[in-house]
Amino acid sequence: MARGVTQEQVNTAIEQLLLAGERPTIERVRATLGTGSPNTLTRMLDVWWQGLGERLAAHRRSAAIPNAPTLVVDAASALWEIALKAAGEAVERDLEGVREALTAERQALEDEKQAMAAALAAAQLAQNRAEQANLDTQVRLADMQRLVDQQSSQIADLQSRLIAADKSASELAIQLQRAEAARAQTQEEAAADRRNLEASHRAAENRWLTEVDQLRQERTRMSRQLQQAEKEFRSKLQDGESRLSLLSGQVRDVGRREAAATARAAALESQLDRLHEQIKAQLKPSRPARRRPAAKKTDSAL
Repeated sequence: MARGVTQEQVNTAIEQLLLAGERPTIERVRATLGTGSPNTLTRMLDVWWQGLGERLAAHRRSAAIPNAPTLVVDAASALWEIALKAAGEAVERDLEGVREALTAERQALEDEKQAMAAALAAAQLAQNRAEQANLDTQVRLADMQRLVDQQSSQIADLQSRLIAADKSASELAIQLQRAEAARAQTQEEAAADRRNLEASHRAAENRWLTEVDQLRQERTRMSRQLQQAEKEFRSKLQDGESRLSLLSGQVRDVGRREAAATARAAALESQLDRLHEQIKAQLKPSRPARRRPAAKKTDSAL
């Protein structure tokens, strides 16, 4: 019920409309009062119509003409009742239209209420989903933050390892330079030794060839003088064989020295290969370093 609206106020508004020659309707009563809901005014208007007959009868009795003939009073009452009935039927038609409008409005309000309830349920479901999605997002963000922290720690560790690897690589590079310098020096010394050995070998070979040629010549001469100098020839022949044995020993000694120099060069190359492998292992720890094929040993000299 609207606040401040009473049955007396509704009755007064209806009487004002009737005095103004207007038929009392819900819209006109509400316009006269300036307030009131259609449902409330409809109930109060029904109450007014229900008591209208009794009020008219009382009014007819009070308004009867004193000493008037009964026929006149009855005729006037009949006319009044006819007018009252016509007015009641008109009001009833108006009330029926109002009831239909109110029913339609009530149905519209019910439909709107159901639509709003469905929208509210959908909104609540969407809100729940959004809250769950927000929670999932926060969990994923926390996981991502932990992953970022782990990656940052790994990056810092890798940077430290990289700095250590650079330092180790620099030290290995210095060692490699020193090893290469030692290898170059050893190769130069070995080459000089080999050249000296080859020169000694050639000199010994030349001497040997010269002595052999001399022996041949001497043998030729001794053949001519075989009978006269057989003992001297044999002595000289033995001396030549001794010299030949000595030269052969010198040649074998030269070969051993050359083999030792070759072995020394091979050992230095092996050491250099190991240094290269250590450098590769420090620079690329995730990939196994390939082992360089061992250098082929050079054929020894005669």
